[in-house]
Amino acid sequence: MSLQRMAGKRCSTRWSNSLAGRSRQPVMALKDNSRAWGRLRVLFRSLFRSVGRRPVFPNDPRSVLIAHHLLLGDTLMLAALLKRVRTRWPSARIILTCHPAILPVFAGRPWQVEVVAYDPRQPQTLDRLLAACEGGVDLALLPGENRYALLARACGARWIRALAADHPAWKNLACDELLAWPLQPTALPEIFALLAGEGDVVFNAGDWPAPPVPEGFVPPLSPYAVLHLGAGNPLRYWTPAGWKVLADALAEQKPAGTGKVPSNR
Repeated sequence: MSLQRMAGKRCSTRWSNSLAGRSRQPVMALKDNSRAWGRLRVLFRSLFRSVGRRPVFPNDPRSVLIAHHLLLGDTLMLAALLKRVRTRWPSARIILTCHPAILPVFAGRPWQVEVVAYDPRQPQTLDRLLAACEGGVDLALLPGENRYALLARACGARWIRALAADHPAWKNLACDELLAWPLQPTALPEIFALLAGEGDVVFNAGDWPAPPVPEGFVPPLSPYAVLHLGAGNPLRYWTPAGWKVLADALAEQKPAGTGKVPSNR
């Protein structure tokens, strides 16, 4: 609720706007300063870690960091990458950054992944991540923006692999290896999985244990589906006709019902 609305009807619009403007400035400055301080810490630590660094690709990494700050939908699409990393390096320790709000999704620890809450706007989450990566990691994979290569270096990554051609180009400079994008149309989960090499990935029931049921939610007794209609930008929207085809196909399987969840933005 805006401060103008909180001020009440007795206050003039000019006074309310003035109050709102002055009150928002410290809040915005605090948020900006928190993010700036976190970025400075990452930058300075990455520079310190880069002194004398000799990157060598680990054929059998003992620890793998997957650094990202994706939203819910894209985070779920990391399933193929997580399984491929676990399949290719069965004994490796896998550390995954995750937006704090999405942390409960990983309560079942799929593929024995260690999930660390990280948000660039929350400096305290950086401390937890650095503590989790104490001593460095052998390999860092970047399924999202390549600017997190600086974060990977700050965590002591000895080799950083990412997808090529991120914009602006400076984001790619801290990476040790850049993989070309597929020339053929490829599903996003498979593109993410390429960071751990090629190979078939089959998702089995039980690979990702369901998180605890939130208090107050009573799931239907029969199988049901949830359709996530939201997207981060219009380029990712699916047409209503496409959603209808999917909903009709699900209805033919006679689920208990279908539901919608709001956009992740």
